[in-house]
Amino acid sequence: MIFKKRESALIAVDLDGVLTNTTNWWEGMPEPEPRLDIIQKIKDLYYKKHFIIIIYTSRKETARKETEAWLRKYGIPFYAIVMEKMGAECYIDDKAIRPDEIDSVLLKEK
Repeated sequence: MIFKKRESALIAVDLDGVLTNTTNWWEGMPEPEPRLDIIQKIKDLYYKKHFIIIIYTSRKETARKETEAWLRKYGIPFYAIVMEKMGAECYIDDKAIRPDEIDSVLLKEK
């Protein structure tokens, strides 16, 4: 994939399974563990590459405050959070980047 960054390009980042070590989290469950390596890459995208970060999650709207608190606790920069993403077994998308591809696709120096 060739990624051409536009001025103020927007990136949607999934929360659970990307920024956390669990793919499903619901209110009342123990706080998920952060994936600190991925979180650092998101910080680099924001602070060094100046991407606009949108957190995109399947979590229910009722979990917004708890979700925002978790993001702040780990210093994850974000412009907005989109709650209640449609759940699916997988997403087929022409612009998908897996967490292990962040370095080679988005943080790669030209």
